[in-house]
Amino acid sequence: DKKAAIFIQGGAPTIKNSHFKNNKIGIEIKSGARPIIEGNIFENNEIPIYFDASFPFFKNNQALNNNINGILVESVSTTTFQADLPYVIGGGSVALDSTLTIQPGVIIKFKEGGILDVWGKLIAQGTSTNPIVFTSIKDDYGGDTNNDGVFTLATSSDWISISFHSSGSLLENVIIRFGGREGIFSAWAGAIDIDEGVQISIGNSLIENNIFGIYYRGDCNGLSANVQLENVNFSGNKYDIYPSCP
Repeated sequence: DKKAAIFIQGGAPTIKNSHFKNNKIGIEIKSGARPIIEGNIFENNEIPIYFDASFPFFKNNQALNNNINGILVESVSTTTFQADLPYVIGGGSVALDSTLTIQPGVIIKFKEGGILDVWGKLIAQGTSTNPIVFTSIKDDYGGDTNNDGVFTLATSSDWISISFHSSGSLLENVIIRFGGREGIFSAWAGAIDIDEGVQISIGNSLIENNIFGIYYRGDCNGLSANVQLENVNFSGNKYDIYPSCP
């Protein structure tokens, strides 16, 4: 039951300079496919592009008046996100022994309650002039991805977390906005959520407008030993870092 105008299951086709209009899904990419998706226009679709456990390359695509003006992502293996349309995550994961590399200028937006579980490694290295942004789908940073004009505005805890379950990830020149969670009936979580003993490096970054900016699931000694912070600015969070250590 294929619901996409083009369904790519394996292989490495090139889809270029085409117009996708009024589809449920414009292009669906699965099963380790390695397509090149370049210079296309996606208009009035429910989802322009969807991919799961594949290795697509995106360049110079446009999204106009779709339900989601972005690339909907499920799970990822070792792959690279290029700066193109925003990537949209509901609940996704980076598999064990895999590395997700994110290039400068990429925007990743999370659906309500969205989580990215990192069981492998996340290497997100932006630049001072071209940062990588992790934010809410309601945030119009980089464009109106949820296609509702000004009807919804982003707030803290729109999405939950990037959750790190293994060591070796690097965040450099990133902006992280509107994540985290707290509540009587829900587990607390940081926009950056780090398991006890997991080592991670974060530098030259801005963490703003979250419930918890960073939540480390251990004590202050573990936080100091495992979470390397250099020139990280915090702004507008309810709690910048948990646990709060002297």
